[in-house]
Amino acid sequence: REKLALEGQAQITELEQTRTESFQMNYQKAIDVQKLLSDPAQRTDAALYIAAYENRLESRVSAGENRGRLLTHDHVALEWRGPYALGERQMKLALLPKAKTGDSGVVAFVQNRRTAEVLQALTLAACSP
Repeated sequence: REKLALEGQAQITELEQTRTESFQMNYQKAIDVQKLLSDPAQRTDAALYIAAYENRLESRVSAGENRGRLLTHDHVALEWRGPYALGERQMKLALLPKAKTGDSGVVAFVQNRRTAEVLQALTLAACSP
């Protein structure tokens, strides 16, 4: 009985530590963002950022507590551009040479540089030429 209790305690200490993260998301309709950004005072504080990302990247850990493990990473920013003033623009973000189109995409967001509030964000899967 004591042996089972000790084995149970040993198994608990071997478990990976859990971590809890929380965040709050506030949604705005695009028309509300457009109205907000039509105000010249708001528009000067707003900036556009764009990033290319890839999912399902892997790295094998060779040292430390995770030695020997294969870690999988999602939403890894591979290229980051900005800040840009608001306005129409066309851009090309090249994928890495070995990137898989199905695991890649682009994210763009408009942020108030003074308050750091994200006013609008979107994501788009990668497109093939």
